[in-house]
Amino acid sequence: MKKYKYQRLSKEEKKEAKTKFYETEQGKLLKQRFKRILIYSIILILFGIYMLVEAYTKKNSYAQYVYGSILIIFGIGFIISRSYVLMRKVNEYITAPKNTTKKK
Repeated sequence: MKKYKYQRLSKEEKKEAKTKFYETEQGKLLKQRFKRILIYSIILILFGIYMLVEAYTKKNSYAQYVYGSILIIFGIGFIISRSYVLMRKVNEYITAPKNTTKKK
């Protein structure tokens, strides 16, 4: 896997880079989407756990085991992909050339 500049930063520098990124227009939009994805993934994981517990207590449906496992896997996948996209976007923000030219 490719090493990004963001991964090489210290904890304080990562926090600072995230806060600066969230101040941009794209960062504000992504922050809203990330919150929504986090809520969806938590709901998926909880509903998957509910389905597994219900299938275990009733002991009559193997399909619920499969559905519950799939929901948990998708919820975990959403959380992982959310963090990966955040890392890539912040890395793009860090490595983007800044416009420091002065107008005459």
